Amino acid sequence: MSDPAKLKPSQGEAGLDGGYWGAPSSPSRRTSRSPARTTTRPSKATPGRAGAKNSMTAASGDVISARGWAVLIATYLAYVCIYCARKPFSVVKSTVQKEQGLSSQELANIDTALLTFYAVGQLSLGLIVSLCGGRKRALVLAFLLAGAATAAFGTADSALPMTASWALAGLFAAPASPLFSIIVGESVPDKVRGTAIGIWSSCENLGSALANNVAAKALSSMGWRYAFFVSAPLVAVWSLVLVAVLPADSAPTEQKKEAKTEAPKGDMLIIMIRGRSGSSSSSSSLVVVVVAVVVVVVVVVVIAVVVVAAAASSSSSSSSSNRN
Repeated sequence: MSDPAKLKPSQGEAGLDGGYWGAPSSPSRRTSRSPARTTTRPSKATPGRAGAKNSMTAASGDVISARGWAVLIATYLAYVCIYCARKPFSVVKSTVQKEQGLSSQELANIDTALLTFYAVGQLSLGLIVSLCGGRKRALVLAFLLAGAATAAFGTADSALPMTASWALAGLFAAPASPLFSIIVGESVPDKVRGTAIGIWSSCENLGSALANNVAAKALSSMGWRYAFFVSAPLVAVWSLVLVAVLPADSAPTEQKKEAKTEAPKGDMLIIMIRGRSGSSSSSSSLVVVVVAVVVVVVVVVVIAVVVVAAAASSSSSSSSSNRN
């Protein structure tokens, strides 16, 4: 019998792993030794790099695109100039009364016609255009017609044509506010929409100041008629700018498909009619359009009757005073 002390462990036998000399190592122990243990060290990435990347991705949704900036600037300046179709009469009112011999009632009728038709247009025209489509065409046409009505006032010589032209100027200037609000809301990201619209709203104060100064300068240098002749091109010229800058009109069905259930992007009344799902049936849209048209027609007829009656009473009173 050989001495166990002289035996050497053969290949494949366990000697260092605690097995007996000369005894084959178990498969389990061989398997446990075969793969080398590797420790996975954490990568040496800069702490917070992933968080910075995510914040950059989120911030990209807060950036207004170049197209959005163009729409914001163009609509801002256009709405500043639309006040030139609303403010000149308040500047030249006293001069017109002296030179044209208008009564205080006739002056009040002219002011009332402008404000009433402007309110009716804001309530109805913006809603009708948004439901039927064609915002860009409607705005371009509105600026052209508002400029034409402003110039027509400068050519009038009596109270009735002045009242009619000034009423049309208010009606044609009315859809600018609701339609611009919707377009601006759709041109900026959701997270900055409130800030953008808040800054954009400052155009109202700037427009009022500009229109008053333009009319006053024209009145002092050239006469009251030129207050309208100078203001009219400042309104009409923006139709060309809107043609180039505003996004193309989409079909009403496409506008309804693009509506989202999140915060409304434009007129709250339009969102309520379309519903939270952004879809509305053609019958409901037709009913809204018909009701709006009927309201506009009724208001226009009532105003026309009141204006004609006031003009007739003022003319009869003036004739009776002349007889006396």
